[in-house]
Amino acid sequence: MVLDPKEGRESFTSRIGRSTAAKVTLAAAMLGAQAGEVDGDVAKPDLTAILKTEPVEKEIPRLLKKIKTRSVEKPREESKTTKKDIALLTEALGHPPVAGSRATSDEVLALIEIFHAPIYHLRVAAIHVLEDEGKRITKLLERALDDRDPEVGFDAQAVLNHFRSKDDARADTLMEPVSRLADIAKNDKAAHALLISEALPVIRALLKEYRKPDLQKEIIRFLENTVPESKAAIPELEAILKNPETEREVKQHIINKALVPMLPETGAIHALYIAASDQDENVSTSAVDALAKPPPSDETVKLLSKLLDNESTDVRASAAKALAGQGDLARPLVPKLLAMLDKNNCEKREKVAVLKTLGSIGHSNPEVMSKLIVSFKDQENDVRVTAIEAVGSHPQPESKVAMKVLTALLKDEEPPVMLAAVDALIGMGDALKGIAPDAIAACAALKELGNTQISETGYVHGKKREAIQKAKAFTASLPGPSR
Repeated sequence: MVLDPKEGRESFTSRIGRSTAAKVTLAAAMLGAQAGEVDGDVAKPDLTAILKTEPVEKEIPRLLKKIKTRSVEKPREESKTTKKDIALLTEALGHPPVAGSRATSDEVLALIEIFHAPIYHLRVAAIHVLEDEGKRITKLLERALDDRDPEVGFDAQAVLNHFRSKDDARADTLMEPVSRLADIAKNDKAAHALLISEALPVIRALLKEYRKPDLQKEIIRFLENTVPESKAAIPELEAILKNPETEREVKQHIINKALVPMLPETGAIHALYIAASDQDENVSTSAVDALAKPPPSDETVKLLSKLLDNESTDVRASAAKALAGQGDLARPLVPKLLAMLDKNNCEKREKVAVLKTLGSIGHSNPEVMSKLIVSFKDQENDVRVTAIEAVGSHPQPESKVAMKVLTALLKDEEPPVMLAAVDALIGMGDALKGIAPDAIAACAALKELGNTQISETGYVHGKKREAIQKAKAFTASLPGPSR
């Protein structure tokens, strides 16, 4: 395809502007293919210079140097606190201000309280001293937020906002080198060892220092592509998860893109457990769902057991659902799951999750079978269908006791329940083909349902139609006139 010379030139320039080595090569090849079509007065770039790409073993140290230079809070060439400020504050405080020394909580509070002083220059002097102290007094300022005088907290917040705005500005300058390191980690496996030895410690330090979501996401992308060594950053990731100011999207990035690839690392499992207690139910349920992904382990079962007591219905339901994947290790929790069904506040989604798991890990338990059969009569159709499916999906000798109840459900008014009963009975296989009275009665009921005439003009619920068709096909396959 022949491109317009101007259009081709602009396309090439835009590609080069954001290129990796691979994109540069591709762009150069594209230009070469068009060389005969480009007008003579259009300037041709120096391809030799463009294709001189920097070796990754040199690029990584350069990027790290850039990060270290930009991430450090630069000291002022001279303090903002003047002799006049010191004189004013010494008179007000009764001692010289703390500029340049280790500030105590009381001294920080005293300076903040001076913000309310009627003398303007006194207030400015206090601000200068706090700015000179820098970010290291952040924690002291955060304590001041809870001062009994609301105005003190308001002023402390103002100084904190000042520090954080400077942090955000520095974080913006770090985006480019961190993003490039994440790209290298994803695309250049040969550089893995260098990234782990040189870049990972720097990345961990940035996790501690910066709260800007966009930068945090790029750091998480780096960690995602440096597993398993990136598990060293789990303590920093935990701290971010615990911080109530961390955005939901960042927490979910940590869960799905950093911690899940680290599984079944014990530290990652514990970090997910921390996230499972988050106040945001989107975060907590994501964390519990992630706990279902590693291979079964006693540690995972222990943590999921604790989450069954969580105050959030969604978390309890997700924990119950996750236990199904733990197999035999989760069987000691069957009594606890049964007890959950007996609680007055057990909601529909929680019941559904518990019943599914009980059908998976406790189907051979007579007490579980009794609870499943009782649930056939629940007020919620979803609960009834789940209980029926739990019985039918694991045919056991104990499930024969449900045959009579399932047969009665073939005439249920709710089509989803009727269909689930058909599937459950058919799933019993040889038990249904025996000569026991319940088996004979079940087959007769299925034959009766299969002979139901389906109206071609009137409305018939899709699931009822499906139930009739399945019953008809099954009974047609049975031998003997009595069936």
